[in-house]
Amino acid sequence: MARAPAFAPLITLWCDRRGDSHAPCWRQMDFQDFLGWHPDLVLSAFEGDEPDPLFRLVGETFSAMTGAPMKGKRFSAFSRELYDGGMREHFRKLRETAGIGLGQGRVATPGRDHLGLQVLELPFCDGGERIERLVHVVKPIPL
Repeated sequence: MARAPAFAPLITLWCDRRGDSHAPCWRQMDFQDFLGWHPDLVLSAFEGDEPDPLFRLVGETFSAMTGAPMKGKRFSAFSRELYDGGMREHFRKLRETAGIGLGQGRVATPGRDHLGLQVLELPFCDGGERIERLVHVVKPIPL
């Protein structure tokens, strides 16, 4: 949490809901749990074996930063170069280990790479043991 103090309340919530499991179940969560974070949320789901999350709900923060409609698109459609350059393996690891992801960098949308962002990724099961969902929390940062 030292690298991401702004995300500490969400990490604590995730850990509390996880309990003794490897990851919390999405069904344990309520949208009210994320009160104050709604604009910063991106909810995605893994469908099939490829670790390429499908963006289901995209908050205003990420939408404004990318300048592109992302709902209903896969991460690889957002940035194939970024996906093939390391994010595929990153998402695979999140799925396999149920670890929390934290990254930062430039927005990958052409013409928007002057914007910096930090992203927290929280993995969730959805009724079984496999990680099926991610909550991405996006914050702008100075470059």
